[in-house]
Amino acid sequence: MLAHGAEVILYHNWLTPVFGGETGGFGLVESDGRPTERLKVVKELSSEVQKVWPHIKDAGLKPEYAIAYLYDSDTQAYQELGPPRPVSGQWEAVRGDLGIGYNLVSLEGIYRFLWNEFEPVDFIFKRHLDKSPRELGQYRLIILPNPYLLAEQWIDTLINYVREGGYLIIESRFGKKDDMGHLVVPPPVKKELGLEYIHTITIDTGHEPAIKGVGKACGFMDLVRVGKRGKVLLECDNGFPAFIESKMGRGRILYCTFSLGLSAMNPENQGLLRYIKSYIRNHISSQQAYETDSPELEVIFRGDSLFYLLNHGTGRATVNLIQKGASGAEEILSGKRMAVNRERVTVHVPPGGVRVVVMS
Repeated sequence: MLAHGAEVILYHNWLTPVFGGETGGFGLVESDGRPTERLKVVKELSSEVQKVWPHIKDAGLKPEYAIAYLYDSDTQAYQELGPPRPVSGQWEAVRGDLGIGYNLVSLEGIYRFLWNEFEPVDFIFKRHLDKSPRELGQYRLIILPNPYLLAEQWIDTLINYVREGGYLIIESRFGKKDDMGHLVVPPPVKKELGLEYIHTITIDTGHEPAIKGVGKACGFMDLVRVGKRGKVLLECDNGFPAFIESKMGRGRILYCTFSLGLSAMNPENQGLLRYIKSYIRNHISSQQAYETDSPELEVIFRGDSLFYLLNHGTGRATVNLIQKGASGAEEILSGKRMAVNRERVTVHVPPGGVRVVVMS
C-alpha cells in the first residue's frame, strides 16, 4: 500500500471484540490486553515505514497510464444483461458475465496488461472527460474498458487528446450509445475512425473466434471493415479484424473490436496479454528499464530514481535495475550500498520480501 501511494494505514480492531457480529475477527491485542503476533508484525512494519518514508514522501507517483471507469456504461450493462434470472420472452439469453459482473471483470482484465510493468496506474472518470484534453496530457496511454455509453463531448476530448500525442486503447461498443442510453447513428467507429460498421454480436460461450497467433475473442464483437483509414494488425478466423490501429495527429488509437478486458481474464489468452504488453512496450512506454525473469516480482517507480520491489512469489526473485547516469545505489531498509555496473544494479528479493532501492 505504501509503495502504491498510501499515506495512512488503519487497523481494525485494536482489542479483539467480545460482543456483536465481529467477535469472530481479530484485534492487534487480545480482549484482555495481551499483545499478539499481529502487534509484533505491525511494529516491525512501522519500523520499516520510518526508514522508507523520508525517501518516498517527496518522490510522488507519476502515472503515465490511466484506465477509465465509466459507471454509466456499468449501469447500462447491468440493466440490459443484469444478474442471471429466468425471463419470459427475453429476446437474448441473460449472461451474468456480460451484465452484473462485466464492468468490474473488464477493469481487472485491463489492469493485467499494465500490472508489474507499466506502473503506477491512475483511474479517470467521466468528470475528467468533461475537461480540456490538455488535462489528460500527463498520460501517455488511456484505456477504455466497456466504453458503451459516451457523451459526444467525452469522445471529442479523447480524440483531441490523441491528436495532441496521446495513445488510446478502446474495445468493442465504443460510444455505441450516448450518455443518456440512446443509440448513436452513425456510431463513432464510423464517424471518428472511418470504418464500415456492420453489426455488434454477442459471442456465444464455446464459439469464440480465434485471433490468429494470440488467443480467443470473448464477450461482444464489432463486425467492421477497414476502408482508406486504419490498419488491421490482427484478424479473427471469422474474417473480421481483431485489432485496428488508426493514426490521428501525433497519437494513435488501438481499436480492439471485441471485449478486450473480459478476454484477458480467459486463462487460454496468455498470448493476448503478451501481445498488448508488447504493443505498449514498443510504442508507448518511456519508463526506466528493468530486466527480470521473475513474473511475480512487482516493480513500482517512485519519483525519478526510487524503485519499490515486491516479491509476490514463493521463490527468490532477481532483477536488474537500469537508471541512466547512475553510479551508486542503496537499499533503504538494510542501509546496504550496492555496486552499479554500467548504470545497472542487480537486486535479489527473497520470497514475500520487499526491497526499496534508490539509484543516484
